[in-house]
Amino acid sequence: MRLSTPHTTIDGVNATDIQQVFNDAPLRGNLVVLSANEDEYIQAAGELDGPFLVEYRDGHAGNHHLMTLEEARQAFVEYLRRDSAWRNNARPSERRVITLVAIASTLGTICSLFV
Repeated sequence: MRLSTPHTTIDGVNATDIQQVFNDAPLRGNLVVLSANEDEYIQAAGELDGPFLVEYRDGHAGNHHLMTLEEARQAFVEYLRRDSAWRNNARPSERRVITLVAIASTLGTICSLFV
């Protein structure tokens, strides 16, 4: 599998690599992607200590969850191991995602009024 951030890419990633990237905010940046291929991946978007919006795709439509830094780190390690247990502990964030999209859209509209 491949682990990517805005600042690094690691092929043949292992659990230690994932731990190091999640522990290093400058290296992690605001996006971490662990991919088996183009259609199968888990990614986490967030800054500093979170929360993180975690999306995973398994060849079908993505699923979104809000997670803490530790929950996201653990989800990535379990995904690497092909262990789906982390999904049972994840909190779906559909309602929160819709709210965030609505807020972002509203802010974009407000900002365009001043340009």
